[in-house]
Amino acid sequence: MTIKLVRNEEEASEVIVELQNQGYLAENIYALAHDKERTAAIVEGSDANHVGVAEQGIIRTVANLFRSRGEELIAKMESLGISRPEAEHYEQLLDNGDILIVTWPGAIEQEDYNPELERDRDRAPLEPVVNPLLFAGTDPNRFQ
Repeated sequence: MTIKLVRNEEEASEVIVELQNQGYLAENIYALAHDKERTAAIVEGSDANHVGVAEQGIIRTVANLFRSRGEELIAKMESLGISRPEAEHYEQLLDNGDILIVTWPGAIEQEDYNPELERDRDRAPLEPVVNPLLFAGTDPNRFQ
């Protein structure tokens, strides 16, 4: 994992291009800023990604709706593999206006990382749980 801290959108774009030139895949470069609109502008103006459902999972994404922006950013950083203490440190820097650029390592990009596995985990159908004691005396095939 590579973590870069920059001061503005121009530096962010330069770092993203530099990382791509080093062989990082565009879909594995993430930009985070404290202001959501600033993050969106960086993502739209470069080939960087935002941290979304594929990276966080559906539960964490929904939970972020009820968190402060700082806690949301910490959760997003943790979903990218940054430890909680480091994420808290970076969140304070983002609070001061810095921008964080995070990448997945090349080995994960090319060999081990499979985003479909994470997407499938979040879309797995849930089997209904039926307490058979509630339906004693009814046809056992009723729920199949």
